[in-house]
Parts: sequence; C-alpha cells; structure tokens
Amino acid sequence: MKIDPLSGNITQTIDEYRRGFVCDANDFELQHSLAPASSTVTCLSRGDSIGLTVAVEAGFLSLLSVGWVFFLILRNIVRYTRLMRSKLRFTYIYELVQDPVDIFLLSLFTADFFQALAAVMDVKWIHEGVVRAGPVCTAQGVISTLGETGVAITTLLIAVYTFLLYRTPGGASGKGDRASLIIAGALVALTWAFVTVMIVVGRQISEKSHPEIPYFEPSPYWCWIGNHRHNLVYKIIGEYAWMWLNLVGSIVMYSILALSSHGNIQFHDDSWWAMSFSLKPKAVNGDDSKTKLVLPTVRTMLAYPFWYSVTVLPPSVVRWATFVNPNVFGESRRGAVSLAAITVFRLSGLINVGLLLRTRPRTVLFGSRDDIGGKKKKEGKESTIQKLGAGQSDGREDTDGPDIPLARRSDGGVPGPRRPESSLFSFNSDSPMNHGITEV
Repeated sequence: MKIDPLSGNITQTIDEYRRGFVCDANDFELQHSLAPASSTVTCLSRGDSIGLTVAVEAGFLSLLSVGWVFFLILRNIVRYTRLMRSKLRFTYIYELVQDPVDIFLLSLFTADFFQALAAVMDVKWIHEGVVRAGPVCTAQGVISTLGETGVAITTLLIAVYTFLLYRTPGGASGKGDRASLIIAGALVALTWAFVTVMIVVGRQISEKSHPEIPYFEPSPYWCWIGNHRHNLVYKIIGEYAWMWLNLVGSIVMYSILALSSHGNIQFHDDSWWAMSFSLKPKAVNGDDSKTKLVLPTVRTMLAYPFWYSVTVLPPSVVRWATFVNPNVFGESRRGAVSLAAITVFRLSGLINVGLLLRTRPRTVLFGSRDDIGGKKKKEGKESTIQKLGAGQSDGREDTDGPDIPLARRSDGGVPGPRRPESSLFSFNSDSPMNHGITEV
C-alpha cells in the first residue's frame, strides 16, 4: 500500500490488486496495517466472494424449502376454514393446533426461516465486495441470532418433549389436552422472548460500555456479534450454550431410549427418571405395545440430533478456534474453512424439511392438491400422520394404542397409532380437510 504524492490518497499496490480485492483503498487500509485494528470492514477477495456465493445458495435452498412448508400450512388453514364454515363450526380456530409438537414445529420452521433469510442477505456483501458495519449489518446480525438460537432451543424442546412423552405415565396417549398445549405455547413464547431480550440487552450493554465498537459487525464474512472479548458472554449465553446443550442432551436422551428398546436399560415404574443399566440385554415384554414400537421411533428421532450435530459442529469449532487464535487456519485457508463450515450450517432448514418428509409420508411437498371433497383413495392405502414420525395404516382405527412418535412400522402387525388429522401439518389427501365430513 502506498500514498499518492500528488493527491495524498492511499492506493493499493499492484500485488494487492492481483489478490482480487474489489473494495476501495480506504476500506482496504482500514482493515489492514496503516490503521488501528478494525473489525468494522472486511474486504472480500474473488475467492471469498465465490465461497460466500455457495453459502448463499445453501441458505436460499433452505429459505425455499421452509417457505414451501409455510405455503402448504396456509393452504391447509384456508381449506379447513372453508370446511368448518360450511359445517357451521365457528370454534375451528382452536382445533388447528392439536398437540404440543404442532407448536414446536411451527417455532422450528419459523427459526429456520430467519436463519435462511440472514444467509441470503449476504448477497449485498458479494455485490459490493466488502462487509461493512452499519444498519444492514445490524439487521443481518439480529435476524441471524433469532434464527440460530431459535433453532437450537426449539430442537431441544422437541427432544425433551419426545423423551417425556415416552417416559411419563399416560404421556403416550397422544391426546393434545389443553394443559399440554398451554405449556408448549408458553415454552415457545419464553424461547422467543429470551432470544429477543438477549439481543436487545446485549447490544445495549455492549455499546454503552464500548460506544466506539458496534455490537454487530463483520465476523468476518457475514455479520454477527463482534469478535471482542467483552462480547463473549453474549455469544455463550445467547447462542453457543444452547447449541451444545441441545447437541449433548439430544444424543444422551435418544441413546437412553435406544438402549431401553434393546433391554440394556430398564426404567422403574415408580419414577419417570429412575433407571438401571445392564450389559446383558434383558428380555422385554413382547405384549407391551410401547416397547414394541419404540425402536423405530428411536431410529427415526436419532436423525434429528445427528443431523443437528452435522450442521452445528463445523461452524462452532471454526468460530471458537478463530476467536482464540484468529490465524489458527492461516491467512490463505481461513476463508475457505469458514465458508465451508457455514455452507453446511445453512442447509439446516433444508435438512429439517427433509426429515419431516422422511418421517411423515405423503406430506408437505408431495401432498395432494385436490380441493376439499375430492375422491378418497382406496381403503388400506391411507397414510397415518404422526407428529415426529409416521406409521402405516391398514385402514383400521386404533383408538387404544399409544400415540408416540413413530417411524415406519417394520413389524407389519398392529397398525400405528393415529393422531387427529386436522392439524396444521396434516398435508395428506386423506385429511378431513380434503373430504366432506360432519364432525372433526
């Protein structure tokens, strides 16, 4: 870098231009040696822009996937509203959400939407060739925090709920009673209130104690909480703690259920948490329908913590490593490592939609688009929808069996439990929303 003797302006050398940076000389100087260390500007090289473009595409795929889910939910609400009005049922609004997992999934996909939207905002930085602190940077930081923390906490709520659904006496009835819906709604409301308070309070405290440093700034290829030590507590309490608690808690809970289904762990009937472990599997009661059905449930639900760990681990490791030592990966590899990690992370929404498709047959993307009152499919081919999994129906009603989340049945015997089909997430063509009925 040098100073033009005529104008006095700072200009870049030929070697610096060859590196492919497109920001102006003042931004380049601010980021590098001639000015005090600054995190308010990050100049993007051509390679950085290409890598960030791939990350944006991953976020765009998640945004489209989650947007499709919400479009289909809206479509079902419209169909269900028309049906209930035709039946003079004016309390239908209270029937749209019928068990706690409906509420948790709505929260999860809302958080996925925010996370994907923040990812797509990187288009501005790619276009300008520089990531700069300011209003847009702050907006991206806020939206990103809402999404990332919201996904972490909501996924943890789903994990805990599924575990308690299996362990709590009577909890596997599958009936979304008013109390459970209120509790689930309160937990989700507290989740979003906590995330909002952390953003507002964290920013106010940080910028009051360090007014010269923005709370949200380049980190370095997108905007998030600034890489300063006084912000570390907000990163941990506001996001990292929930990510790692979710990861560890989910793996522990579902591992316990998996070992229980194989007879290595026996739960005590007098307590929902007391258990004993044996290296030699003990015989389980074959007549216990809950025991018979738990193995496919566990196999299905293990996909959630597994894929969450796949998407969370890379960016978490990179963020912590670069915070401790900004040059840990070397100047030439730092950008590639960070962008590869964030690309995986930004596929979270797409993966969650894929898991919903995998565990709930003939739903979401592949549901029938027929209007209400269309022809029913032949008896015996009707899919049964569960909240976090799906059993296959043979056309018979099963009103007494436990309504726990299930994967596809592998035993070919007793049909899987049925849940009310007027849920927001019941997208199959055999739902009451698609046929004339007298009662729901």
